[in-house]
Amino acid sequence: MDMETTISSPNNKKTSSSEVLAKNICSLVVQEGLTTGDHLREIHFSDRLKVSRTLTRSAFKLLEEQGVLERRPNRGFFLRDMDSIREQLQDAPSSQGVDLHPLCYKLARDYLHHELPGHFTESDIVRQYEESRATVQQALIEMEKEGWLQRLLGYGWEFGSFLTSSLSYEQCYRFRALIEPAALREPTYSPDKQVLTTLKQKQQALLESADSCSASRMFNTGVEFHEAIVGFSGNAFLLEGLQKANRLRRLLEYSVHSARVAPQHECEDHLHIIMLLEEGAYLEAADFLQDHLGKARREKASIVKRMLS
Repeated sequence: MDMETTISSPNNKKTSSSEVLAKNICSLVVQEGLTTGDHLREIHFSDRLKVSRTLTRSAFKLLEEQGVLERRPNRGFFLRDMDSIREQLQDAPSSQGVDLHPLCYKLARDYLHHELPGHFTESDIVRQYEESRATVQQALIEMEKEGWLQRLLGYGWEFGSFLTSSLSYEQCYRFRALIEPAALREPTYSPDKQVLTTLKQKQQALLESADSCSASRMFNTGVEFHEAIVGFSGNAFLLEGLQKANRLRRLLEYSVHSARVAPQHECEDHLHIIMLLEEGAYLEAADFLQDHLGKARREKASIVKRMLS
């Protein structure tokens, strides 16, 4: 049975799981290039966002109340207004300054170093790390929200599928270097100018705070950028490949973040790619993206190799 949960933000405002999922649905609508009048299939969004159909239906109803979707009898939900989708994304709360509990990173590092099994219980963590049950519960809930953990139906917790070696991490970047520039060379490539404007604003804000931004903010903003520009291709196969790669690399990326110098150059590269896309220079943007991914692979793969040795 699905239960509606709430997540407390730093200002103590509680956000329901339906509200969080509604934002994710809006992001996916943009990434997949849907337009006004398109049918939003419940099973598709449930599968893509890894949630139950019950929770997806609840989020659809919330978006209907907000005027984003309309429900047609015996046909399901349809996209009512793309402008409302963009407003939903622009109004999303900033994650600046928000970071995970330190225990989250310790559990992740220990898992990567094979000092913590992939399947465990809350009591196991309390005993092994000598933390209070409340602290452990907080950390596990935060890790679940980030997509690192999933609750087992019966008992305990389990880490999701991740890259856990320097070789697989580097192969992931090589895969991205194959598919991302290819997306920008697709004959159907067509960027959404309003989405580009939103991406630019977020990258500029990140650049201004790159010295102190959290690992979660850096990763999620980067993922949003790369998946959006690949999504403009209209090629669902390329986008799904990138999304799978991003899910698998998430855990290692959080650990890499703390070992990097302030990543201003990454934001600067993203802004340059946006500028090229705005000018219609798609092939030049594809070449620049290829170099950008190569630089990231060389820097990060060396960190991962040292970290896991």
